[in-house]
Amino acid sequence: MRPPETVPSADTKERILDAAEVLLAENGYEATSLRAVTQAAGVNLAAVNYHFGSKKDLLDAVIRRVAEPVSRSRLERLEALEASSDAPSVEAVLRAFLEPVFQHLQDSAARGPTVFLLLSRVISDPDPRIQNMLAAAFGDVGQRFIEHLAVLLPHLDEEELWWRFKSCIGVAIFHQSRSLPALSILGSAPDERNLEMTIAFVTAGMSAPSTS
Repeated sequence: MRPPETVPSADTKERILDAAEVLLAENGYEATSLRAVTQAAGVNLAAVNYHFGSKKDLLDAVIRRVAEPVSRSRLERLEALEASSDAPSVEAVLRAFLEPVFQHLQDSAARGPTVFLLLSRVISDPDPRIQNMLAAAFGDVGQRFIEHLAVLLPHLDEEELWWRFKSCIGVAIFHQSRSLPALSILGSAPDERNLEMTIAFVTAGMSAPSTS
């Protein structure tokens, strides 16, 4: 382990984020201490306080580092669909929503499994502080997709539309969690095939008749 740094820098900030991402993914928010983050990053507590201020703000920064490129790509794809003269299909809207996540994880290379484990943890965490962070990071763009799906699927009421949409997210996370030991016995498909099967499955699920 390198000696703790006392001079804040951009590199220091990235190392703190990298260390926090791994520890939060492995241990969850409550079980991750700032002391553990500083030790893993090779910095002192003053550096964490300088860049982030608190553990809550550090988690928020970790989530936003994942969310920002994904949300930007989602919005670009959705705007391309909106600019087309043809009305988008349910499949096209869901592809625009899900494909950026798969692409981001491929681009992140070694970080991919850690990012998905982190997302799995925070999405299922009932802590309202964490849910508020997720809503702030992903919510505005997600709402745009919901609005399109509501037009394409008028047979679904708001409650069922949201339930199915959240289920799409859960399916995508589950099938990208192939690196988790508990799920490795289930096997996995190559990334491109995994994406196509996920999109086909969630498109059918979103488009199914209403339960009410």
